[in-house]
Amino acid sequence: VDWEATPLGCRSKWPRALESLLALLKRSRRPQYLVWGPDRRFFYNAAFLPVIGIKHPAGFGMPMAEVWPEVWDDIEPLVTASIRDGVAHYFEDLPFVLRRHGYDELT
Repeated sequence: VDWEATPLGCRSKWPRALESLLALLKRSRRPQYLVWGPDRRFFYNAAFLPVIGIKHPAGFGMPMAEVWPEVWDDIEPLVTASIRDGVAHYFEDLPFVLRRHGYDELT
């Protein structure tokens, strides 16, 4: 990723909090992601690769709305509540139609 061409800028100048969170994310064996900043950059770990499918590697560090346009209207209120209010969300068996292998699939 050409980070200097993004609002995050040169990786060596990223906030320590972001670097720390990414280090924790990387170590997790559970699929996890992090949304960062006002443009909601989307970061994820290796365990998340089956979820993101062919959107990897292009999706890493991209605005979340660009990574998941097919469900953005559904998830944007959840993301906003998390960022604005600190509300955590955890769902099991919440169906979404994602385009992660080149076609729509119920996930």
